[in-house]
Amino acid sequence: MIQDAQTQNDEVLKVLKTIGILNLITATGSLKASPELVAFALCDRPDDISALKRCQEVIKDLTQKGIITYRSQVDDLKIWEGSDFNVEAAIYQILEKERLPLAELLCRARPLKPVVAQRHYTTTGNLRYFEQQYADSLTSIKGLGCTIPSADGLIVYWLDRQTPDEPPVQTVDGKPLVIIATSQLDLLRMRAQQLQALNIIQKEATELQTDGVARREVKHRLIDAERLLDDTLQQAFNGLAGQNQCWIAGEATTLPKSRELQALLSELCDRTYHLGLQLDNEFINRRELTTQGAKARRELIEAMLENTNLKRLGLSGYGPEVAMYYSVLEATGIHRQQGEEWNLHPPHANSGVTTVWQAIAQFCLSAKDKPLSIQELYQQLANPPYGVKQGIIPVLLAALLLYYTDEVSIYKTVLLFLCWVRSILNCW
Repeated sequence: MIQDAQTQNDEVLKVLKTIGILNLITATGSLKASPELVAFALCDRPDDISALKRCQEVIKDLTQKGIITYRSQVDDLKIWEGSDFNVEAAIYQILEKERLPLAELLCRARPLKPVVAQRHYTTTGNLRYFEQQYADSLTSIKGLGCTIPSADGLIVYWLDRQTPDEPPVQTVDGKPLVIIATSQLDLLRMRAQQLQALNIIQKEATELQTDGVARREVKHRLIDAERLLDDTLQQAFNGLAGQNQCWIAGEATTLPKSRELQALLSELCDRTYHLGLQLDNEFINRRELTTQGAKARRELIEAMLENTNLKRLGLSGYGPEVAMYYSVLEATGIHRQQGEEWNLHPPHANSGVTTVWQAIAQFCLSAKDKPLSIQELYQQLANPPYGVKQGIIPVLLAALLLYYTDEVSIYKTVLLFLCWVRSILNCW
């Protein structure tokens, strides 16, 4: 009897030493203390079934007693200091109660960031980005739309075994739409549930406030769960296996690789916003200007109002307002010299702002029977096929209205606009 107890103690010590050594190796490498590896490490022969079974029983007994901890999401055994809080049991308890759809789980666990159409940005100067969302069969496929008003398009990751019927070409607000499906739903669900449960435990488990050991264990588990979910998402939607179905502007295809998808997003922007600006000035060609950018734009418009007949509008130096003048007014031909006189004119035919200038002119000149609000113009220019960012519109609008000052049909509009501009300038 004494000999049996001694033998059992020796087996326990060997198991603990093996797990401890593997834990140390894991800190600097990829080897894990999985139950199978620990059992194999303690057997003289890999085909000794009885010895393997005995080691596995010892591991199971130590786990039940809380002496060692098994992290199921990474298949790893750990030796922790003593703790009365059973993290594994808490995880399973939360998983039993939480039955959220996968799309909602991923929205909470791993919200997606927008993706920029890079090549389109470098060739046109327009920073366009696609909002990314998760969706499933509970989502209205015909009602897909951007929740970020300034987004230029939408990428939807379809998380359902049933593929969408007749995916729309564009969102409900007329922006380009890309839908990507995956087949790795079960693995994604498991990873997302694990991460969600650990986040809930970290935020709500009062035991962690006084149990430093359990708090460290939850922290380590969270790090592993985040890494595993990120890896699974990458594998599910990377397009390398050629198994993901994809719909780009309603056209079914196989999901391309990430670099090819980037190229397709730029091509989609080229087609959708084919009447947009081509302007190389990040300072003003943006949705919201910085404080310095807003000040420079105000000084430029003030110079347009007061010094139209002067070269460079009387601006000097190398400040941001001068850079705006060169890119928006001089390079496009809007402010140029004819004969001996400098004045505002329609832009050159291939200047990159011609289509937007024409749209603004058509809008203003159509206000003959009833007034039109500037907000309507902003909305029209923001939508396809223009997609103009708000920062540049006041400069182009001011230039056009000053050019059409003598037109009777918009004379009142010009006066109101100039009064509005001067009221803004007087506030500074």
